[in-house]
Amino acid sequence: MDPVRGAYPFGDFGFDPASGELTRTDGGSGVTRLQPQVAALLTALLEKPGTVVSRADLQARLWPDTTVDFDDGLNFCVRQLRLALGDEAAAPRYVETLAR
Repeated sequence: MDPVRGAYPFGDFGFDPASGELTRTDGGSGVTRLQPQVAALLTALLEKPGTVVSRADLQARLWPDTTVDFDDGLNFCVRQLRLALGDEAAAPRYVETLAR
């Protein structure tokens, strides 16, 4: 993490977990403010680049004290994150999901 700006640079983006702002760094269009749980998902993934983050870890991080339908909630957050990144499940560049 960049201690000056508080942002994680990755690919064509920078992400500031404090504000939830995802910024294109390749000259593309502007800044997107992610929903809080989508921002928390991206933060969890960026804190462990290149490693598998388990569903249990994500559940503990994103929904620590609730009995929400975790699978549906996580799937929604992953879809929203992929949309914001312009990523595709069939050919992932940033977010790859693995079979259980």
